[in-house]
Amino acid sequence: MALLGGLLDGVLSAALQQAAKIAEKRYKDKYAKDKPLDNWSMHELIYVASKVGILSRDAVKQSTTVSDYGNQYSSSSSQWGHPQSRLASSSPSFT
Repeated sequence: MALLGGLLDGVLSAALQQAAKIAEKRYKDKYAKDKPLDNWSMHELIYVASKVGILSRDAVKQSTTVSDYGNQYSSSSSQWGHPQSRLASSSPSFT
């Protein structure tokens, strides 16, 4: 399930990057503040993705279930970390 949460986070982040202007507007409409897309929580990604038409109502329900499961079992010492932070802190190795 953790792998699914990371995959969902990555896919939603990438899709919302393609529609960044409208996504950021929808975010600000809901939360009344600016926050870089790379720092959005999974619930924020899901909400905005639903508002810009990336996720259907059923997909929102399933995505929220995945997110809630991940939040329930995650810890601050998780070896996995947030996908965006892992990408930013690593460089690919092909050796």
